[in-house]
Amino acid sequence: MMTLEITQTQAYDEPWYRDNRHTEDPGPSDWYQNYPSLSPLLRLYIHLNHHRVLVVGCGNSAFSEYMVGDGYEDFVNIDISSVVIEAMQKKYSNRPHLTCVYLLFV
Repeated sequence: MMTLEITQTQAYDEPWYRDNRHTEDPGPSDWYQNYPSLSPLLRLYIHLNHHRVLVVGCGNSAFSEYMVGDGYEDFVNIDISSVVIEAMQKKYSNRPHLTCVYLLFV
C-alpha cells in the first residue's frame, strides 16, 4: 500500500505570510514577469490614457510605476498585505495616478 507524505507548503495566500515576506525583504519584486518584458504585449491591449487599470496582488512590484512612467494613467493597486500597501502609499504619495488599497478579507 502506498503512503503519501504530507509536505508543508508556503502560505502564499495568507496576509501574515505576505506581511512577513515584505517586512523581511522590502525591495521591489516581480514574481513572474517584469514590465519591460511584457510592455510590447500590453501596448496591444491597453491603450495609453484610455483604460483604468486594476493590479490585483500588486505586492511591492514596480510594474505599475513603470506603466505610469510610460504614460499610462489611473491605476488601483490592491494587496492583502497591509505592510506592502503602507509602503506603496508612502512611496507613491506624489503620484496621483497610482492608488494603493489594502484588501481586507473577513
